[in-house]
Amino acid sequence: MQSDTQLTRPLPLLGSLAEAIEKTDSLNALGALLIKIQNALGLDHHFFQFALQGEVPVRITDLQAGHSFDHDLVHLESARRVRPFFWCPATSCVSRYRENSTVFVVPMHIQGFASGFLAWFCGREGFDTIQLSGGQFLAACLFDHLFKLNTDTQKSRPRLSRRQIECLQLSAKGKSNWVIADILGLKPDTVHKYLEQAKARYGVSTRTQLVVRALYNGDLFFHDLL
Repeated sequence: MQSDTQLTRPLPLLGSLAEAIEKTDSLNALGALLIKIQNALGLDHHFFQFALQGEVPVRITDLQAGHSFDHDLVHLESARRVRPFFWCPATSCVSRYRENSTVFVVPMHIQGFASGFLAWFCGREGFDTIQLSGGQFLAACLFDHLFKLNTDTQKSRPRLSRRQIECLQLSAKGKSNWVIADILGLKPDTVHKYLEQAKARYGVSTRTQLVVRALYNGDLFFHDLL
């Protein structure tokens, strides 16, 4: 059993690696840093997937082409989970046991904005406590930093005002302009104006298109439709 001293000893290392993540400004730099991180943790390989809502995923890995790791299945499993889990490549399913598991997956989500996971690979001896805790902490740092890198470069995306979003939320639930006006204390013509302005900002012509674009952009969430 590891002592408290053994468990806290890696903290300065994890802190320095987290700081290094914050200083990277490109995917190539993150890829090189991931190699350093896995070496520092004593791991063998990594597979990192990140995607903004509705966009093509970014993947960073040192796995060779043709490797048996099924990232699509792992992505589907990650979408249903919050806590990390072990993956069994041989059966393409979640493993219940830490012992002899060779893949540790950390799922990550920012609802309506981004999702992804980081899979760490180790040998047949399985993961130790430091590898699990450090791998989870640094995965969160990577995801958070890549999210900031992407959103900082997309500040020019159209954004809706609070009133426009309120009208759109109710419209997405099937409410008419009259009902929306009654709920928000507005005039029906004002509701119509807000929705037309929102469509103009996104460059769409129908309310259905507006809802879809707002979902992709994070101005609207799926629970808003319920």
